[in-house]
Amino acid sequence: MRSFALLRILFALGTALLYVCACAPHKTPVPPSASLAPVASPAPVASPAPVAALAPVAALASPSTGGFVASVAPAGNTGTRAQILVRFAADVIPLERLESPAEAEILAHFSLEPALPGRFRLLTPRMVGFQADAAIPLATRVQVTVAAGLSDLSGDRLERPLVWTFETSGVTLTGLPGTNDDGSLVDNPDPSVLRPRLRVNSNTELDLPSLRTHVVLAPEDGSPAPAITIERDTSTPSPDDCGDCSGGGDSASGFDASKTRWAYIVTPVGDLTHGKHYLLTFTPGIQPAHGNVPSTDKFVGRIQAVGTVGIRARVEGFLEKVLFTEGQDVKAGDLLYQIEKDTYQAQVDQDLTSVVVRVVVWSAHRGRDPGGQPGPFGQQPHRQQPGQRHAAFVVPDQFQPGSP
Repeated sequence: MRSFALLRILFALGTALLYVCACAPHKTPVPPSASLAPVASPAPVASPAPVAALAPVAALASPSTGGFVASVAPAGNTGTRAQILVRFAADVIPLERLESPAEAEILAHFSLEPALPGRFRLLTPRMVGFQADAAIPLATRVQVTVAAGLSDLSGDRLERPLVWTFETSGVTLTGLPGTNDDGSLVDNPDPSVLRPRLRVNSNTELDLPSLRTHVVLAPEDGSPAPAITIERDTSTPSPDDCGDCSGGGDSASGFDASKTRWAYIVTPVGDLTHGKHYLLTFTPGIQPAHGNVPSTDKFVGRIQAVGTVGIRARVEGFLEKVLFTEGQDVKAGDLLYQIEKDTYQAQVDQDLTSVVVRVVVWSAHRGRDPGGQPGPFGQQPHRQQPGQRHAAFVVPDQFQPGSP
């Protein structure tokens, strides 16, 4: 009897070990010389078909266990790699019949809604687990059912179905403009251009049609909201990219899409109004692309639309003064910068003294012009007469800047 009991224990441990190995990623050994051989380019691989949205499931309370079923897992909120396990109080199959066709009758009592890629397996004579082919998507609620009629080797029977639900973390948006690390709004958001590209991060891929009906960019003063567009930021990696491939070749983002960060870009169709504050609001109800639990929280960001202009100096020189502070409102005609003026002032003074300040037209004859006024140097100006020749002289005056 002791030998048989020991054999049962060893067999159960071996079966559990085989299950763990089947679930764990495997690393293919590569000989050292392989890095020296030329590697052919891989043939193009067609992109996998998009995963259909999962059917909604109503939340159920955790089941009461004890008696026929000793325990179940998981329940409530759980991670994307949680293992579904049902442990019975007694064996439901003889040890020697594990991995035999006799399992099919027992496993027929187990089901998931919605269906997930993978299959149920008998891990030990009294434990059933679900071997998943991929992690459970975020924002997903799963219902586990053990149908009535299942019997154990002692003759006890499950009289009523055992049904419960669990769910993964819901939709979460982060990185909204004008928010603190905890998601709260800042009092004075950084100025934004009049037609900004507002980037928002999501922990899971979102259903775009649903997202577009749950986002608005509206002025805080209650004026009409402008039209906007929202698209996925294609510069972010898709879940099929390897990303951080660790664990012996397992694609961290391929097996578990929650390792990927999705980003979306909100852009106003036209220019926003200069100086206004806007709230970027995502309302509850956004559907995930691959889960079945819509978002339940409201996510809000804030921006201040500010027009921008380019300022270029028309002359070279050293900057002497900055006559504004960053963030200050300015208007056309305001003095913003002052360039060192010594070099340019000396040139201006020189130019002004060489300006032609008086042109005195002298008559070829020096007679007094009746009604004329004495000209410079005691001479009298002469009115022009037909046929007379005249000479023009430039007379430098003692001109002072600012004088007429």
